[in-house]
Amino acid sequence: MLNIYKKNYSDYVNFLCNKNYSKIIFCQKSEENNYKNLIDKNSSIFYIENIENEDLVRTIAHKKYDIIIASKILTNIKKINLFLDVVRKISNHNSRFIIFNKSFLYLSILSLFKNRKFNWLNTNELKTYLENFQFIFVRKLKTKIIPINNIFFHYINVLLSFIPFLDLLSSEEFVIFKKSTDVVEPDELPNKGITICITVKNEKAIIETLINQIPKISNKQEIIFIEGGSTDGTYQEIQRLIEKNPSKIIKLIKQKTIGQKEAIKTGFDNASHDVIALFEGDGTCDPNDLKYFYNSIVEKKADYIQGTRLAYPLNTKQMPLLNKLGNIFYAIWFTWILGQRVTDVLSGIKAINKNVYLKIANDWEYFGKDDPFGDFELLFIITKNCFKISEIPISYYPRPFGETKTKVLLHGFKLLKIMIKSHINFKNFNK
Repeated sequence: MLNIYKKNYSDYVNFLCNKNYSKIIFCQKSEENNYKNLIDKNSSIFYIENIENEDLVRTIAHKKYDIIIASKILTNIKKINLFLDVVRKISNHNSRFIIFNKSFLYLSILSLFKNRKFNWLNTNELKTYLENFQFIFVRKLKTKIIPINNIFFHYINVLLSFIPFLDLLSSEEFVIFKKSTDVVEPDELPNKGITICITVKNEKAIIETLINQIPKISNKQEIIFIEGGSTDGTYQEIQRLIEKNPSKIIKLIKQKTIGQKEAIKTGFDNASHDVIALFEGDGTCDPNDLKYFYNSIVEKKADYIQGTRLAYPLNTKQMPLLNKLGNIFYAIWFTWILGQRVTDVLSGIKAINKNVYLKIANDWEYFGKDDPFGDFELLFIITKNCFKISEIPISYYPRPFGETKTKVLLHGFKLLKIMIKSHINFKNFNK
């Protein structure tokens, strides 16, 4: 009798799943008993400990499932893109993807007492990320205001569920997605090329590592280094490595002007292929994430994609607190001005459809020369021309060599000027 009142998340998963569907459940090993009653000959369990082992992940990629369940794992895993790519591969045209997470409010309160870090994944972020992996939002179910399992609190939660808007305080959330009907399978992707633009200045120590780590994403692929007046021999090192790697198409352009913004434009103007990606050459980003940007642009999920570092917990070595607070501040302001959600405004990976870039290139100096990085310029002119922005989570690491070229106060002040000017332009364009 007591079991009737001890409702937990496996009961809700059971409620959401037709028993005639094939299922795969991704969960923690400790939760195995919660889901045993849902497993049959057409269903299986895969544990979080194996999710980031690519060899083990490949063993499940040959089968398609009607229902894919992620139970309390997306807030913990370190490679969100890898997992979502697996979900895409094991889904069919009718698949439903059910994500169970403890709520952001619950996890935030818990972290105050247990110093527990978690990935920042509210529903808005999930919608954005999943659209790049061929899933669209269906609905969201919030349950359990008081996260205690016993008879008394079961009845209390039942009563509280009748109060409008109180579910904002719920401790558990189910977000349901379905496979998009407009799906392009990987082997059906048109053979579009990719140009990877890497801006470098005084980065000699990392150049060879970058060249070796960039994966083959397309049969038509080139790397363009835009070198911005180094004094440590970076230009000569790139020349040496071009000769050392004759099988790779690597180009080197010496920047005629100064600044990251103009370096980006130089690279984009010289790109040969349909997808243009920007990859900062300081060793802080994972080049394996580039393939997700390429897929999304080729599949026309968005016209311009920013990487977001803020999906994952970041320590002060990865991103100093002042930089993080500034980034969040500008991201919120951007979202308000642009009407498109942005969470990271200074990401080290970006991608754009070349045809889109050619259409907006004439607006490059729309906000003058104040932008030291080019990130704000791209976001504003993309939006001004009514193209779609999206985001993909990226891994972010402390700089392996040298020091950051960002000057927080000087560059922060310049960016503030741009934001004020842009706010006036965008919010008052009809006056």
